[in-house]
Amino acid sequence: LLATATSYSNMMNFILDPEGRIVWVNRTFERASGWQASELVGKHITEISDSPTFAHLLRGPGDTPTPDKLITAHFVRAPFTEEIYAYDRKGQGHWMLLTLAPVLDETGQATHYLGALLNITKRKEQEELLRKRQEELEASLRYAKRIQERFLPDVERLRSAFSEVAVWYQ
Repeated sequence: LLATATSYSNMMNFILDPEGRIVWVNRTFERASGWQASELVGKHITEISDSPTFAHLLRGPGDTPTPDKLITAHFVRAPFTEEIYAYDRKGQGHWMLLTLAPVLDETGQATHYLGALLNITKRKEQEELLRKRQEELEASLRYAKRIQERFLPDVERLRSAFSEVAVWYQ
């Protein structure tokens, strides 16, 4: 039942051995990535493609894959969850939420790593849209403040002419 649930999950599930070779991927991984399990099983995650892949913890579309960004370089941090930017077989980029957790034996050594990727591209696009709208709103408020300051009297100039002064804006 667990195997069936994992196979049909809407998350891209995969299992890696301690060296970073792919042991298993579910059907969602196959559909979303464009690679078939038969093409992946037994390969190291860096052998999937010559282009940036799910093998790296990329921070965004312009980030460059380097050895220190390899998922396997972060096995010691497992379990961990991070937002990454990953590319499918066609080279199309997607924002993903990556969770990676070790499977430990009775001595505490990792025998495998369970991974799950969830496509969060729509959420990231909404966050970016919200950030841009927030910037526009703040710019508009700064502009309105400059306009108001230009037309409203300067209280300090009034104080230089009058000993007691108060300005009331309504």
